[in-house]
Amino acid sequence: LDPDGAPLTISIDQNANWLVAGDVVDQGALRRILADFRDQMGAEAAIRIRTDGAVQYRYVEPVLREAALAGVTDAAIAVREESPR
Repeated sequence: LDPDGAPLTISIDQNANWLVAGDVVDQGALRRILADFRDQMGAEAAIRIRTDGAVQYRYVEPVLREAALAGVTDAAIAVREESPR
């Protein structure tokens, strides 16, 4: 993979925090990050949302909405399920 073409990863933890590069961000910061990323990557801009199965979709949807508003339409969601005990 070309690291310059890799998707931007946004993680959502169990406390519904949004994290980019390990830093907690709010909606305004996420909006700026996504707009800058889209400007840098152009039509190739893609995001990956990482979360686990315990996080409700209502915390994921705003990230998808902000991405769409920024013009980033290539999005993948990676969900880590808890392993059975």
